[in-house]
Amino acid sequence: MKIRIKKNIDILELAGILYTFSIAFSTSTGTALVRFSRLFLLGVAFLTIISSKKIKKMPINYFLWSGIFLFFSGLSWFWSSSRELVFSSILTQLYIFVANWIILFILYRRVDYIFTLIKTIIWSSILHGLRIYLEYGFTAYLLTRGGKELANANILAFVTSCSIILTTIIITLNKTNFKKLYYVAGTINVIFALLTASKKVFIYVGIFMAVYFILKANNSLRLIRNLFIIFIAGICTFVIIMKVDFLYDLVGYRVETMILGFSGGKTDSSTSFRLNLIKWGMEWFKEKPIFGYGLNCYKYLLGTT
Repeated sequence: MKIRIKKNIDILELAGILYTFSIAFSTSTGTALVRFSRLFLLGVAFLTIISSKKIKKMPINYFLWSGIFLFFSGLSWFWSSSRELVFSSILTQLYIFVANWIILFILYRRVDYIFTLIKTIIWSSILHGLRIYLEYGFTAYLLTRGGKELANANILAFVTSCSIILTTIIITLNKTNFKKLYYVAGTINVIFALLTASKKVFIYVGIFMAVYFILKANNSLRLIRNLFIIFIAGICTFVIIMKVDFLYDLVGYRVETMILGFSGGKTDSSTSFRLNLIKWGMEWFKEKPIFGYGLNCYKYLLGTT
């Protein structure tokens, strides 16, 4: 399929770019910027649809299945443990799906728009990191995971990890004429990701790189070779994290306590709580395996907001 290159970006595409930027840049989806961009996207999409003489026919699979899921989530209000939680959560789910539907509508009008959004995410994550590190310092997450003023480290870890992956994709697929610039952008996101001292960075990026490397194999011998290389690379990465003092102080000790937690030893409060969530979740599932407790009602079951 030949991808059509469109030089002029219309107002609906600009609205999609603004929405994507606001999500990647903001530390919360409840910020004024995200709310404005969401409403702007909805308003422009509405005007675009009613003013269009002919709407391109689109596959309905995503609309159908997301709609069914939305409907089932709404039905859970009738048997939920907390109807208040379900009501507030279904509204949140609704505007997320609506925004997704609009983005999908734009993508079916212009396929290569996806790369515009990818580039938006990459640069937005850099601005996100600069916003945090210039205000709180580059060692902000070495002492805390976040609080009331400083956003949780995992938010920036997730955004920068996604950007590292997306940078790899557009460079590999030759979707930019400025490869050197995106090598720089990727390096900045790697630095910002490491400074979050989050274990998730190694999981997100590591799994992507491993899967990508495996899929490059076009025969059985290369597959075995690539698996062996990934195994050795994983061991080397682990050894470096645990033996290099800076990396150990940054994230190595957290990996160590996580492993201790999985093996039944003494661990940190974060890993301990997550292990308990798994145990409690399995117990709750056994009690109500079909209908559950209602959308987002795990908060009610935990006794917390």
